Amino acid sequence: MQTTLSKRNRVLAILLLILAVAAGWWLLTPHERVYRGRPVSAWVRQLQITQIGQTNDTLDVLLDIGPDCLRPLTGELQARENVITKWWQQIRPKLPGNVRRLLPQPSSRTDRRATAAWALGQIGPAARPFAPALVDALDDPEDRVRAEAAQALRFVGLKTPEVIAALARCLSDKAPMVRSHAASALWDMAPESLAALPALIRLLSAPDLAYKSVLCLQELGPFASNAVPALIEVVDRGAAGRPSDWKFPVAVGANGKPDGKDRSAHNRAMAAKALGKIGVADGQVIETLQAALSYPPTLEGVPERRSLGPAERRGSTRSSWHQCHCGQSRAGKRTRRD
Repeated sequence: MQTTLSKRNRVLAILLLILAVAAGWWLLTPHERVYRGRPVSAWVRQLQITQIGQTNDTLDVLLDIGPDCLRPLTGELQARENVITKWWQQIRPKLPGNVRRLLPQPSSRTDRRATAAWALGQIGPAARPFAPALVDALDDPEDRVRAEAAQALRFVGLKTPEVIAALARCLSDKAPMVRSHAASALWDMAPESLAALPALIRLLSAPDLAYKSVLCLQELGPFASNAVPALIEVVDRGAAGRPSDWKFPVAVGANGKPDGKDRSAHNRAMAAKALGKIGVADGQVIETLQAALSYPPTLEGVPERRSLGPAERRGSTRSSWHQCHCGQSRAGKRTRRD
């Protein structure tokens, strides 16, 4: 009888120990928040990118949830295709239509990563603690994800040396959209983006993206004086680092024929503004801007004349050059949702 009781006590003690361990694990393990009857991660997986002006009810829910949505979104940045998802994406389109309708649509992990980066950008500065995950996403194999991550870093607004350096590397990315979003982010991060000046100067050689670099150089102002020689080339030819006989790519209309528009005009006008903001009024700058006054009028008005005005009339002194009202104010930039 005593032996039976001792065995029963040992079993009971083991069960109690197991229960205690399970209870401790449950108490110490963080639990995912449930909102409107669904886990936050379920709301995150439902999210899709929408364009400006479109409503996004799922994003509004995540904004209502608050900081608890940030970690699941960051987790989505790590989503990668596996054998099962690849197999399902290949098999489902081959199934009969009535069968396909009954089965779930395969979810692209690339779409999920891009959407997560986009959402962190829409959340803005509140997502700064998770900015390192966006920096890591700048090395994603997919162009869309890298572009969304660069755009998100712009709106999150963390201006650390690590972020600036990562965006500077993106200015040489093979995808034009990644380079464009990285340049826009560095524009918003001036003057901290001064560390990216060498990469910004190199971007002046890209005909379609030179103006993005120019916008940032305008914000850097006198700090960007090393860019003056390249900006002079942009005013002359529309892009830097090109031979004297180089011609700017011809604009092609919807009919596939040249439309006669001067695509270099915008780059040249913006570069003239940047020279005015930087304020290095040496002879070569003045000569370049005076020559630019003979260019045909552009959509920018006559920015070359606005850049020249005070310096030319008052002996080209540095102080009067700084008083020239040219360039674009930060108040005129696009908002976070753009």
